[in-house]
Amino acid sequence: MEKSESISNYFSRMLPLVNQMKADGETITDQKIIRTSTLQFEYIVTSIEESRDLSTTTVDKLMGSLQVHEQRLKEKSKMVEETLQC
Repeated sequence: MEKSESISNYFSRMLPLVNQMKADGETITDQKIIRTSTLQFEYIVTSIEESRDLSTTTVDKLMGSLQVHEQRLKEKSKMVEETLQC
């Protein structure tokens, strides 16, 4: 994952690769996909790994959780910028 890349762009880029690897017979788990995210998502990835059964969690649910976290980071960053401008 690129540092400034959004979660939706990341998953859009990764899913075709993962699907091709699965079609070629490789075993790719959702856990491997989320582990390639950037450091800013490290603690949410850890939380997801500890709180969910990744063998039954869909890619859509993982992506949704990461997108919610991404949105909160953006809102917090915007709030800090507005505070500093005051």
